Amino acid sequence: MKIILISVFLFVLNNIIAQNKYLSSYPGFGVEIKDKTVYYNKYPKDYRIYGNYNSFEEFNSIYPEQTLKSILSAKNFNWDKKNYDYLIENNPIKYETSNKEVYFELLSKLTFNSNGLSYSIIKYYVNTPKSVIPSCSVLVRKNKMWYVINPTGSLSKIFLMFNYLSVISLNAIFENTSIGVDKFDQQIKHIYLEGILSLTKAINSISSSKMTDEELKIVLEPLFNN
Repeated sequence: MKIILISVFLFVLNNIIAQNKYLSSYPGFGVEIKDKTVYYNKYPKDYRIYGNYNSFEEFNSIYPEQTLKSILSAKNFNWDKKNYDYLIENNPIKYETSNKEVYFELLSKLTFNSNGLSYSIIKYYVNTPKSVIPSCSVLVRKNKMWYVINPTGSLSKIFLMFNYLSVISLNAIFENTSIGVDKFDQQIKHIYLEGILSLTKAINSISSSKMTDEELKIVLEPLFNN
């Protein structure tokens, strides 16, 4: 039964990844992007992952989503810390609480290669019985496994963009579309001024300082407005 469930999970992920939007990007955004190409993906509506691994050894980190699934499944600190490329705090209370009612709702993802490594930025909601929390993780693949990293430099800027902008805004940025907010739409035109996406402009020019409260409700992550 476990083999069947894992196979189904991988099959679904593989089909989702096949729906990626390929984007040429020039210039980079502080890191050298292989072939100047990034991959933007929108997950199907209400796409959820749960913490149903029984051990760290059970999962095979082929996709970054599996590492998030492992984080949800972790039953102790020794397991949990293996999902990260930096030192995390040991919080025993976290592992005393059942995660059966907690799940991640995946929203969108950006993937690219740089300096021989693969990176993925995933936007998602942490759903608990009492709350829904917006979140974002930056992961890197090395030694045949995806690890959550603590982003720095330009990666931290794109992390903030994914964390604080709404899915509607992110889709507009990576699909070169408008959202009906004039000041934001003008910025989209600016980052595509040379005909292709400039991530440098995207992470440095998206500003909400001159927008009305009603416009901000569209541009920013709605859960931060509650």
